[in-house]
This record gives sequence, C-alpha cells and structure tokens, in this order.
Amino acid sequence: MAVPGSKIGRIRVESVLGSGGMGDVYLGYDETLQRQVALKSIRARHRLSSDAKARFLREAQILSRLDHPNICKIHDFIEGEDRDYLVLELVRGRDLAVVLRDGLDSSRHLAIARQIADVLVAAHAEGVVHRDLKPANVMLTDSGEVKVLDFGLARPERTVALARPPPGFESAVDPAPEQVSNETAEGSGDGAPRPPSEDRTLSFPASPGSATPHAEPRTVLGAVMGTPTYMSPEQARGDEVTTASDMYSFGLLLQALFTGSEPNPPDATREELLRRAVAADTLPVTGLDADLTRLIERLKSPAAAARPTAVEAAARLGWIADRPRRRAKWLVAAAALVLLVAGGLKYTFDLRRERTIAVEARNDAELRRGQAENLIGFMLGDLRQKLEPVGRLDVLDDVGGKALEYFASLPDDELTDAELLSRSKALYQIGEVRIAQGDLTAAEGPLRQSLALAEELSARDPNDGARLFGVGQSQFWVGYVHWLQGDLGATLRHYQEYLAISQRLSALDPENLDWRQELAYGHTNLGAVYEAQGDLDRALEAIRLSNGIKRQLVAADPGNPAREGSLAEGFSWLASTLLSAGRISESLEAYRTGLDIRKRLARGDPLNTDFSYRLSISHGWVGDLSLMSGAVDAALEHQKKALAIAQGLVAHDPSNLDWRRELAVDHAGIGEALLEAGRPQPARVEVETAVRLLAELVENDPSNEDWRQQLATCHQKHAAVLLATGRVAASVDAAREALSVFGSLEANHSRLRLISQTYILLGRGFERSGRPDEATTAWKRALEILEPLGTENPPPQLLDPWARALLHLGRIEEAAPIVASLTENGYARPDFVALCREAGLSTETRDRETLPQPEREARDEQPVQSPSDSRRQGRKLHGLRGRGRSTGPTSAAALGAQFR
Repeated sequence: MAVPGSKIGRIRVESVLGSGGMGDVYLGYDETLQRQVALKSIRARHRLSSDAKARFLREAQILSRLDHPNICKIHDFIEGEDRDYLVLELVRGRDLAVVLRDGLDSSRHLAIARQIADVLVAAHAEGVVHRDLKPANVMLTDSGEVKVLDFGLARPERTVALARPPPGFESAVDPAPEQVSNETAEGSGDGAPRPPSEDRTLSFPASPGSATPHAEPRTVLGAVMGTPTYMSPEQARGDEVTTASDMYSFGLLLQALFTGSEPNPPDATREELLRRAVAADTLPVTGLDADLTRLIERLKSPAAAARPTAVEAAARLGWIADRPRRRAKWLVAAAALVLLVAGGLKYTFDLRRERTIAVEARNDAELRRGQAENLIGFMLGDLRQKLEPVGRLDVLDDVGGKALEYFASLPDDELTDAELLSRSKALYQIGEVRIAQGDLTAAEGPLRQSLALAEELSARDPNDGARLFGVGQSQFWVGYVHWLQGDLGATLRHYQEYLAISQRLSALDPENLDWRQELAYGHTNLGAVYEAQGDLDRALEAIRLSNGIKRQLVAADPGNPAREGSLAEGFSWLASTLLSAGRISESLEAYRTGLDIRKRLARGDPLNTDFSYRLSISHGWVGDLSLMSGAVDAALEHQKKALAIAQGLVAHDPSNLDWRRELAVDHAGIGEALLEAGRPQPARVEVETAVRLLAELVENDPSNEDWRQQLATCHQKHAAVLLATGRVAASVDAAREALSVFGSLEANHSRLRLISQTYILLGRGFERSGRPDEATTAWKRALEILEPLGTENPPPQLLDPWARALLHLGRIEEAAPIVASLTENGYARPDFVALCREAGLSTETRDRETLPQPEREARDEQPVQSPSDSRRQGRKLHGLRGRGRSTGPTSAAALGAQFR
C-alpha cells in the first residue's frame, strides 16, 4: 500500500481515498502537469496478463482519443514492482446510486440519461464496451455534470464456467448493489470518501435448464465480471460481451433512474440475482409514460440483436425530452387540423343520413353532397400537403377508410362528371397515403378504382385536360405499387401509358409548366425501369430528355423550390445511371451537384421534413460514391451526416416507414465505411442495427420487395463484418440467411448480382474455416449466376463481383482486363484494391479529365465498363417516390404543392 508523501512515477501520493477488492485509491498530485488526480492501484492478484494488459492499453488509448466530457479520463498506466496503477481524472461529487437513495429531482432525470447515452454513442463508435454500467459507476459532479467511471477497465480473462455451481458459489458473487462503486469520489452523502467495491471474477452456470446433470465443463469467451443486478444475460452466461450488453445494462440503469427502484427484487440473494440475469428476468417497468417504458423494455430485450443501439437510444431520449416543445409548437395547429378532420367526417356521415330524408329536401341534400365531396378532396389534398412537410400524416389515418365508406354509400350513377373526377382524385390520394404508411395491399384497391373511374371519364371527353391528367396520375400510382412489389413488366406498361398521357397534355397546352413537368417525370420513370432492366442506353436517353425539360422549367420559373427540387432529382437519376454505365467520377460529380441544391433547399426551409429527408438521401449517395472512389474518410463523413438527419426525422415521427427505412440504410452505410476503414467492431454494431430495423419493416409488410432486398443485402454486409472480426461460422450463417431472403424475391439483374456477391462471401467463409472445396463451389456458383446475365460485353454492374470470383478462383488472366476496365474508370474500393494487389494486379488509376457539362452529356452514349456497388441498386429500386437513396416523386400530384 502506498504511503502518503511517497511517489508513484511522477505522481505524489497525498492521501487515501478508499480501498476495495482490486486495490486502493489515492488522491495524487501530478507534479509534471500540476494537477490533482485519482491514483488507483491494482493488487498483484488482479494484475493483468501481458496480453490483457496490451488490450487494456489499446482501449485506454481509444478512450483518451475520445476525450468525451462525460467520460472519466484515463491519464496514464504505471507498472510497479508489486502492483500496477491507473492515473485517472479526479472527479468530485456523488455517485448516482447515492444520489438516488438520497432523492433526485425528477426534472434532472432526462438530462442525466441523455448524457450517459451520449457517452455510450461515443465509445461504441470506437468499439469500446463498458462491461459494468450501473448507477455506482456514474458520478454527478459538484457542478451537476455526469461522469461515467471505470469505462472499459473490466477486461475479461479466459476461464471455465461449469454446468453446475462450483463449491463456494455464493462467495464468488459481487457485493450487493448498494455496496458497489468502482471509483472513489469525494463528497459522498456523509461527507466522507466512499470505498470502492471489490470486483471479483465470477464463474457460474449457463442459463437454467441448458445443462444436463452430467454435462462436461465448457469453455466460454470470458470470465464474468460486473454487478449481477445490472448484468446482461450474455454477460451472465460468460458469453461474448458486446455493445449490446452495455445497452441492456443501460436499460436497467434507466429503470432505476426514472422509477427510483432497483430492477430486481430488493431481497434477492446474490445467487438469485445471477440466475435472474441469465434469464433476463427483471421487475417490470411501472409508473412511467408509454414512450419511456417502451424504450426501457426494448433495451431489456433478452436477445442482444433486438436492443436499440446507443445512437437509437440517444435519439429516442432526445425525442422524449423534446416533447414539451413539440407539443407547445403543434398544439394549436394540430388541434385545429384534428377538429377540421373530425368535423369534416361528422359532416360527411351526417350527409349519409340526409339521404333518408323526404324527397322534398333532395335539392338541399345534393348541395350538401357536393360540399362533402369537396371537403374530402380538401382533407386528402390541400390538408395532406400541409401535413406532409411537417410529418403529421397520422392526423389523416381514419380519413381514407371513412371516405371509402361514404363513397360506397353513393353509387357513381348519382354523381355528376365533376363529382366523379373529384372522387377519382380522392381515391388515388387515399392510395398515396397508404403507400406512405407502408400498406401496399390496402393501397391497390383505391388506386385501381381511381384508374377505372378516370379512364371512363376521359373516354367521355378525350380532349379535356383535367380528365386526362387524372388518368395520368392514376397510371403513375398503380405503376408505382408494381414497382415497389418488384414487377418491372407491369411497371413499364403503366409508365409508358403515363408518358403518353403527359405528351398529350403538353401538346394540348405547351405553356402549362405543370404539364411539362409531368412530361419530364414520364421520361424519368421510364429511365428508371430501363436501368432496372439493364438497358442503360435507353435509360441514359430518357434521363437526358427529362433533365433538359427540368432545366427549362427552372429557367422559366426561377426561385421555385419545386422546380429546383425536381432538378436535383434529375441529377440523382443522371448520377445513378452514369454509375451503372461505369462513369464513377462523373456520377460522383452529378450527385454532388444534386447535394448542393438539396442543401440550399433545406437551409431555406429547415422545418420541411421532405427537404431534410432528401438531403439525407443525397449525403448517403455521395458517401457511396466516395467509398467506390477510395475516399473512405469522405464516405464516412457523408454517411454520418445522412444518419444524423434520418435519426432526427425518425425521432420526429417514428411511424413514418420511409424514414425508418432510410435510417436502416444509413446505419448499413456507416457500417460499410467503417469496415473499409479497418474498424470492423463498430462496423458490426451499425450493420446489426440495420438488420434489426429492416427486419421490423419486413415483418410489418412482407410484400414490400424493396425492404426484403435491403434486408438480404444487410445480411450480406453482416457476413462481411463477421468475417472481418474472425467470427467465421457466424459469417457463413449470415451469408446463408442473405441467400434465403434473396431466394424469396423475384429474380432480376440487380438481385442476381447481389446473390453472386453473397456466394463470394460464402466462399471466403468456407476458405477461412478450412473447407476449400466448398469455397471453390461457392465461387463457381457466383460465376454461373453472372455469366448468363452478360453478352459479349458484360453489363458494367456485374464486373466487380465477376472480377472477385475469378480472382478467388485463381483465374487471374481472365480477371485482369475486367480489373483494368474498373480501375481505369476510377473504381478504387479498398477491399477490391487489396484483393487485386494480393493477386499481383495493378489498380493504379488515372485522373479523368474534368469536362464541361455539355461534353460530359455528349459522352453519355459511349459504352464504358464499370461496377455497381452492392447496395446502390437497392437504393435505386424505390426511387420513384424517394424511398431510400434514389430520390424523387415523379408526378406533380405526388409532390403536391411543393413541386407544382
């Protein structure tokens, strides 16, 4: 034990602050930096092995780099003759366990919770896990700031956990929670320093019922360390401890913080606490509001993958904290809107009763019927347009169903043509709302009714522009549902009709800017379908035609955010199609141009959630292309910006499925960039979050093929990060899961390419696990899938996996020209470059000449081979309505007031 006045390195010991099982804690003075510190000794029997010490030092270095204001800083690690010492930031205050016992003002709960969540976000991003998060390891300083202590210090050592409790089991358990504090703090409840608790390494059985009476001892990933009251199930079992383990402990901490009660029975024995931890059996959350209760219960999920990440939890806590402001902001407006809707619906149904009145009142009923039709149109049209930018479509949840009931009560033959035209519009607007809510099945009926009615009305007067416009809108929305369902043939038929109608409208009135906008949208739609079918020449032609019209519209109507937004959309489509054609540098430039427009629009109207959503999408695309070009840091920067925007949107309205889908895609994008940056552990956290979010969406609507494709793609990415972290068997399982989901989808070029990439990953997993024959079979299967998709010049989007498969099979001469074509066009994805270099192939790229816009467009006809990133096409497949990374409604009615 150090003596006051003695020196440990450059630290002069001033006094003893406390003692515990691991060692003693002293108040020290750093004579070099002239500051007080906490000096924590580690007794000989707890000293780390050389390997564990190296791991600890690496983690301490990461935490030092984080320099987070709410993390107790690690200043130094000193090795002594008989013990080691940690030099820590001196934190003055009381730990949260003491504060909660003494009573804490409820107004401070959310602020404390958010600061702890921010700590977890910062540390988990670096792959650092706390392993012992609990109230006693959270300090409230004298200034009211939160400090998380002992972060990352509990390094597990390999041990053996027996199938049944070993002798002395109870004595191996940590002290009761109220005795635990791994840091010493001055100024505790009684004014004296509190001694730190003794951290003991625990060995205990697997979950109850998992072992037979004669089970052999089993080796687990690590010893069990921590406090059983706040321990995750996997930690209690001695399994691998991940960031998800911290989130379970965080859920229990939040329960204690907000309820003031421990998450386990107060009279539970230590052995019972451990067994309850193994079974994830805690007391239910009571007395809290629904949003906070749901968050805590999700954090306490027994399955690690089902728990929110630190980023999600922080965002949700922010959303909860922001409720009073939002409520005040929207109180008057929302109340007025709800009253308007409720009053309108009451008026409509009162009208249904009017149909039973005497004949002499018929004229009055007809007048009110017209008013009701107009009111329904207002609620689904103008009111919807006002609600959508602020993310409040939930106000209209009941309008569609009640409107359909009203329509059914009035046969079409009782209505005038004008009333029928209004009804057709209301029907496709009902379908549009249901698409936005993710219910494609419920959307189909109203949309088909709308199309049939619009066609009947247009046949009565073919030269009536309003009737023709209505047919076009219905064609668009019916085609869009087919698009979301993956039926490209049906989509193409409806969009060809939509373009033909747009051309007729423009011929009827060439000065009508809205109808010219429809013509631009019609070309864009066909370009999207052509690209999805692999016909890049026709796709480029259609996109160029569309963008030419959009430029004319911006020139004719300067300063109109709708026209500018549509032009930004055009740059996204051009960039995506150029990417399919292999022109990576040109594609990146087009995406950046669109991004600049979207930044300007979002700055001009920061409350417009649609502008924010599309800005998130544009950041994600630029991140994708930056990664393809080898600019990993830029890719990560843009993906983080995309994620931050998506998190804000989802926090604003968790029911918006488009935003939740974008959130999942952004998590996957960050994971992919982190993996390429050589940080597989945090990459795994992000990708697993994406898998969970997409799985929830697919469960909500299994018919949505885009969501299922994205889920399969994320399983593929999960396989890659698992392989990078050495979990080979789990990687193989994830690849097989991806193939299973892909197999449930209708095959097209994009999906077959993704399937081939999954087989390549599967082969790598087999190779790493010592199964070379199975690896070769998987890589050959990838080539079998790719080869029939090509002609003499294979489509560019197939070249990347084609080259990889050949390289893995050792067919380097065949791969060389493909690699040359890719690298010549700027493809420099780090993992691809590394694979090529291993095979002895050069991946040096020439700087492409920067061309003026007209010359770049003139070169659009030139065939250039290049790859397509594994997730790009998935983002494109939902682009017609801005669902995911490709943006843009392509119908003026779809955009409403914003894009008219």
